[in-house]
Amino acid sequence: MTQTTAPAVPSAPSMPSMPPMQVAVFGLGYVGCVTAAGLASVGHRVVGVDVDQLKVDMIRDGRSPVVEPGVEELIADTVSRGLLRATTDSREAIAHADVSLVCVGTPSGAHGETDLGYIARAVADIRAAMDEVAPPASGHHTVVVRSTVPPGTVDGVVSPAFADPLPHGWSVGTAMVPEFLREGSGVDDFAHPPFLVAGTDDQAALDAMTRLFAFLGRPPRHVSVGTAEGLKYACNAFHAAKISFANEMARVLRFHGVDSREVMDVFCEDDKLNISRAYLRPGFAFGGSCLPKDLRSLQHMARTSGVDVPLLAGTWQTNELVISEVVDRVVALGRRRVALLGLSFKSNTDDLRESPNVELAERLMGKGFELRVYDPIINPERLVGANRRHVEAKLPHLNRLLVCRPEDALADADVAVVAHAGVPVREALLERRPAAIIDLQGDLGSTIESLPRLPGHRMVTSPAPHDRTPRVLIVIQNLHVPFDRRVWLECQSLLRAGYDVTVVCPAGPQSRPHEVIDGVEVFTYRPRPSDGTTRGFVTEYLYSFLATARLVLRARRRRGRIDVLQACNPPDIFWPLARWLRLRDGTRFVFDHHDLCPELYRSRFPDGRRLPLRALLFLERATFRAADAVTSTNDSYASVARTRGGKAAQDVTVVRTGPDPDRLKAGPAEPGLRRGHRHLVAYLGVMGPQDGVDIVLDAAHHIVNELGRTDIAFTLLGGGDCYPDLVRQRDRLGLGEHVVMTGRVPDATVSSVLSTADLGLSPDPRNPLNDVSTMNKTMEYMAFGLPVVAFDLVETRVSAGPAAVYARPNDVEAFAAAIVDLLDDPQARATMGRLGRERVVDELAWQHQEKAYVGVVDRLAGVRRAAAEQPAAPVGRGA
Repeated sequence: MTQTTAPAVPSAPSMPSMPPMQVAVFGLGYVGCVTAAGLASVGHRVVGVDVDQLKVDMIRDGRSPVVEPGVEELIADTVSRGLLRATTDSREAIAHADVSLVCVGTPSGAHGETDLGYIARAVADIRAAMDEVAPPASGHHTVVVRSTVPPGTVDGVVSPAFADPLPHGWSVGTAMVPEFLREGSGVDDFAHPPFLVAGTDDQAALDAMTRLFAFLGRPPRHVSVGTAEGLKYACNAFHAAKISFANEMARVLRFHGVDSREVMDVFCEDDKLNISRAYLRPGFAFGGSCLPKDLRSLQHMARTSGVDVPLLAGTWQTNELVISEVVDRVVALGRRRVALLGLSFKSNTDDLRESPNVELAERLMGKGFELRVYDPIINPERLVGANRRHVEAKLPHLNRLLVCRPEDALADADVAVVAHAGVPVREALLERRPAAIIDLQGDLGSTIESLPRLPGHRMVTSPAPHDRTPRVLIVIQNLHVPFDRRVWLECQSLLRAGYDVTVVCPAGPQSRPHEVIDGVEVFTYRPRPSDGTTRGFVTEYLYSFLATARLVLRARRRRGRIDVLQACNPPDIFWPLARWLRLRDGTRFVFDHHDLCPELYRSRFPDGRRLPLRALLFLERATFRAADAVTSTNDSYASVARTRGGKAAQDVTVVRTGPDPDRLKAGPAEPGLRRGHRHLVAYLGVMGPQDGVDIVLDAAHHIVNELGRTDIAFTLLGGGDCYPDLVRQRDRLGLGEHVVMTGRVPDATVSSVLSTADLGLSPDPRNPLNDVSTMNKTMEYMAFGLPVVAFDLVETRVSAGPAAVYARPNDVEAFAAAIVDLLDDPQARATMGRLGRERVVDELAWQHQEKAYVGVVDRLAGVRRAAAEQPAAPVGRGA
């Protein structure tokens, strides 16, 4: 492989008048390596520090741990001249050092927040080393953050580490000096940065930065620390938005026969408004180690500040659409052997972190395509650190996929997807001439673009419209329809969107084996109840799986191919059906994420054996891996899908189980339901081991029999595994006059009770499941304008907000006190009920969730619709 060597870092005329400095560089990734080699090349004495012994050994041998044009030559030269060393020992680097540059990774956390763990560790190592080594001759040491960090990091994380009394002879100043290095041209960018800023409140630190970067021939621009921290985010967010803007224009113009690249070429001739051809050019999705994580960090900062950032959110959606559409184009070709030419997120680098090409490879493999990958730079044996961990998680069989030459990737390939179009790739394409070429960057040139039958970027149109109604099959195990409200709302939304909808579920009391209910075709099987033991659950789930599989086959034989399979949990057992349908028909799989089965087990069996828990975790992982998309009921579940499930953020959509406020609303009160009492308190929901109905009974006992509040009646609506035991508990407590337990009742009865009640109860105790679960009953009470009494759980607060009072978790007397206090405050009840109803209508109602849900299914089914075609139902505020 031939690489173009980037120009060496120039020395400015002012450099000889300023003596070289001794510099410690913490972190030897892309930024650290380029920074260390660049500073050493202009005469500074640099020691690089990293915890990875492999990186340190490579630099000691004069080799670069990263692939970056020109950097290996700089490292070899500066190591040979004794200007650059590497170590794992912070003390060796800090001894007599004038400056420490912190260049460690700042990856994204589970919710998009910036993980500052490596920053904190580096700073702690620097401070600890000062206790054991001598200071610089000047006595002043400057700690500089070069990593991208949120505003407040230097003042909140870095500076406090040096606030305590320092060892004799040491003084410390801190600064933020962001880097602007693009992978693939990092050495040139280091020598010719667009600007150099130093954010600091310490004059000695500013003087040190002026001396350190004197080779640039200009002093750094002095700004506040926060400005320096925020500047890199602003730049990267704009770059990401430019890429997505160009790709979004391409998506629109392609359907009108317009050459989007020609449009953008002319567009970029206006170079007065910060226009860069490197970004404003339709191509493939953005990725790498900077733009995605910094965009997530900005969004997290916005969320925590209560600020809406629709453009940034839309940038993610556009980026996801670019990848999904390439997958759809490959699928539409109907050929199974694919050559992917280029794997890193951009050419001339081996960085695979969040590479859209890695994501593309993973999705194609997940759909059963035979894939071969060629990249002129990627060598699995040289991948180290976060780069290696990322690719092992995404493509554990990379060694098997990679080939040494583009000709090897194209041998027998039907489709070539070209991400990096170097000379060897273009020559191999002309020689092999695969049946179809998808050009992701537009770099192939006119000779290849003029080949016959080429569905390239300029010429590919959207997949042909369906010649039949697209079909969705939904499978559930723990409830029947239409009793499962969430699934029934989903069915109605899909029907309005023009889908053919089939459901396979257990039978209810009045169910028939096969029927059509309000346009939904339903196949049912007789459920086999569990005896509550582990063996009983295994037997129940095995029976349910086999019964469901039989009906899925029957449904497919009756109506033909299934476009999208949706499986709802618990349990997580239907992923083999999804795998089989994908191999047979190319069926896409959406996992409708209702429950956390491992947490459910831990909640029911806190001292249970580990083997069932490990089995549940295995089934959960298998379901996530099989899923093309996940619809989670709240942010906590979505976080599990991303972290424990390993799903990309763009593949997880929060679709809350919002009630329908036009159907669920207060009607006329029926005083007879109070049974002669002044107040009526209602419970609506399942009565299982983790639902807290036993707490309601204990609280009712405390209220009636101990506090003497005989003016309160309780009506508990619903049934479940624990219903007979709960009836016995009620009778044992002597509550027969005050507590009515109805079992499952018609919707009309539910409406009457909730229209008459003074408040609704959400007694779900805190446990590993309930704390992160959204309780449908809470939102249904709010839809009826009822205030809620609940335990203080994370997602209950998210749902109810000011419409509830929150008792100390699992405290019966606190729960009882909250009920009594709220019943005695009619003004508070009225205010909370109004706020709850407004919150449902304005935010939580299913009508607000419907578009996101149908959008997920549309994407998987390949359906495109105009905005006017989006299914929508009117939302009313009427009481």
